[in-house]
Amino acid sequence: TLALYVARLQVFATDERGEPLKAWLTWPEPGAQGFPPGRNPERGTWTDEQGSVEITVAAGLVELAGRAAGHAATRELFHVRADTRSVELRLPELRPEDELYGTILLPDGRPAEGASVSASLGFAHSRRRFECASTDERGTGPDGSFRLAMPRDEALELFVAHSEGTSGPWSVSPTDSPLVLTLAPARTLRVELGVDALTPEVRSGALEWVAHQRESGRVTHGVADRAPFEITHLAPGLWDIYVVAAGLAGAGTATADLGPWSTSARTAAAVLVPLAPAHWVDARLRWSDGQPLADTWLHARGTWPEEVAQLLGSARTDSTGHARAFCDSPRATLLFWPDSSSAEPERAEVLCGTPAELIVHH
Repeated sequence: TLALYVARLQVFATDERGEPLKAWLTWPEPGAQGFPPGRNPERGTWTDEQGSVEITVAAGLVELAGRAAGHAATRELFHVRADTRSVELRLPELRPEDELYGTILLPDGRPAEGASVSASLGFAHSRRRFECASTDERGTGPDGSFRLAMPRDEALELFVAHSEGTSGPWSVSPTDSPLVLTLAPARTLRVELGVDALTPEVRSGALEWVAHQRESGRVTHGVADRAPFEITHLAPGLWDIYVVAAGLAGAGTATADLGPWSTSARTAAAVLVPLAPAHWVDARLRWSDGQPLADTWLHARGTWPEEVAQLLGSARTDSTGHARAFCDSPRATLLFWPDSSSAEPERAEVLCGTPAELIVHH
């Protein structure tokens, strides 16, 4: 069995002088280091008036992120042992000029009231982009205006969500204020599958898909129960569409051009994804004493981008330590985290279609 040691941890959020802050803190689920984004969601809570909150985390490297009014969002790695009782997360104060503000407009020029605006930078240690500021639940004002407090010297990506349009992302800095940004009409993509290269025996099963925008690296993903299916609310630009059809034992990719950033561009398009026979990793993980390495995430990498492989090439071992994961090439690099204290994954080179048994030493 997999031993996962947890600790009750008292977290103190403070300013640069050590004074307590009421802050919003987030942290990954136990054992989630390096696991695919979206499958191990972060948890979050507010500290009390003394800047304190008690949380349960897995022993090992733990990432904490915090946001507080008037302070720059901060993320930090802590090495937590089973006997660790408390840690302190310090958030630097923002200067008066540390503010990004402007106006969001809909594609027809109307103010985008109620739009959700968020800014992110770099990557968190857990490989997700780190959100450093966002509007509250009311979104932008009646005139489409927004204000976000953030460090002035940071280069940021701004995202906007609204039912009547879609955003960039835009690369911005507080020095660009005031901004006037116009949303583009959201695109809808119809995805059809070409199955000529597959045997006609099986025609059922879920279709997992990932859409990856080349310009921004933005990724969206989902599951469809049949083809053709639609992917909605996409931004303009070139999108690479990846599909894994487990029931068809096939996989494929194609590129869709959703046009320029223009209100006159067509808002619907179609793409044909030709499927070819899929490659599957069939692996069984066990400790050196013979116990199965159960309930453990692993993912197989081939030639597809990492963001895509993390979603379509991921699987979790069952009670016997067995997992079956997709790879887009006949040979796969298998990555897995045998315990929660592992900052870096274990790696193994395996051949697809050939059962592999991997022994992990304590």
